[in-house]
Amino acid sequence: MKEIAKANFEILREAALSNATIEFLKDTEAYPQVGTRARLVTVYDYDDSFPNDEVCFCLIVDYSGFREYNASFEERKYRDSSGEYCLNIHEAGMYEQTESIYVDGDCLGTSIKLLDKEAEERSTMLRIQHYNSNSGLSYVNWLEDKIDKG
Repeated sequence: MKEIAKANFEILREAALSNATIEFLKDTEAYPQVGTRARLVTVYDYDDSFPNDEVCFCLIVDYSGFREYNASFEERKYRDSSGEYCLNIHEAGMYEQTESIYVDGDCLGTSIKLLDKEAEERSTMLRIQHYNSNSGLSYVNWLEDKIDKG
């Protein structure tokens, strides 16, 4: 897990240099819902001190270029003055243009994906290089093994 996390951390740091677009594949406790898009601003706080080989890091994301696109994914999960859950994040006054999102080390392909073709190609090449040099398996064999283990 830590090797995957290190590779993902480097891939995302590289992608942040060009403010790559990401899409969230899972709902989060923060603003992003499945399908929400943002620009990746920076990645930091690599932390591998968790039990069970878990790793996490923080993404700073900017939603400003995707407000209209993201609106279709916003849920009405905020209460109005009568206590009804009928407001979206904008109507509730809780929307922030930039936000810190903490993700697991294996986030690429599981909870977020890179949408910029160039960033995704670099990501794929870095993963292949990483797995070829750090494991006895080829990248394809590693993926097959991961799928088999579920």
